[in-house]
Amino acid sequence: MNLQKACHQIAVWRLNPTELIQRATYSDDPRYFGDQKHRIHEAILFFTRLGLRPLTMFCLGTAYKGSGYVPVGFGYFTSALKNEQGVVKIYEFSATCSAEEKQALVASLQNRLKLAEQHLGKHLAPTTVHVETHPLANASCVVLRQDYIAGKPLRKKPYAKRLTPEQQQSLHELLRAARKLYDETGYLLDVNGHNLIAQKDRVVVVDTILMGKVDVRMRPVTLRILNRELSLLRKKS
Repeated sequence: MNLQKACHQIAVWRLNPTELIQRATYSDDPRYFGDQKHRIHEAILFFTRLGLRPLTMFCLGTAYKGSGYVPVGFGYFTSALKNEQGVVKIYEFSATCSAEEKQALVASLQNRLKLAEQHLGKHLAPTTVHVETHPLANASCVVLRQDYIAGKPLRKKPYAKRLTPEQQQSLHELLRAARKLYDETGYLLDVNGHNLIAQKDRVVVVDTILMGKVDVRMRPVTLRILNRELSLLRKKS
């Protein structure tokens, strides 16, 4: 095994790939999942991948060296890469899925993207869903494509403290809409600061796929962040 392949396997490693496929596809249906098992898996993933962010980014950089793609980040399900055409977010595990599994994942992503566009449209980076050939493997995979959004990720809380008044207003509108969306549907915007980009006079969402009901149960901290940031913004207004 060469270095690039080894680094790719480290960067995209998951405790249970089958669980990941189900979680990404059926995130709105808690019947597929047992709470305790998934909470344990979530913690393991955080400490071995998200908790070691510099190592993951180094491995992604090594794996994709010479491919025409530059890693710009990663999430629970995807690796985010940039090239001359924009940003592609690869559901790495989908390269090993069957054609039926890929289509089920595409349908789930499209449904959640449509719902997000209906409620949060002007705040979202335009996103499309595709099945394409994986950049490093002779296999098809599910990807999201976006234009590259330049700006400042809101990495430190409270988010509003580092924003202009115009950006604060944009963020306030976004979070109010996100809370209304959650109250009405049970779907939640992932308001982790890496997913929110401050531009000239607005805040743009780059993680445009909503968290389903399973995700919300596994990561209740996201809802707490939303409520806390929204409460602080209300006090400012």
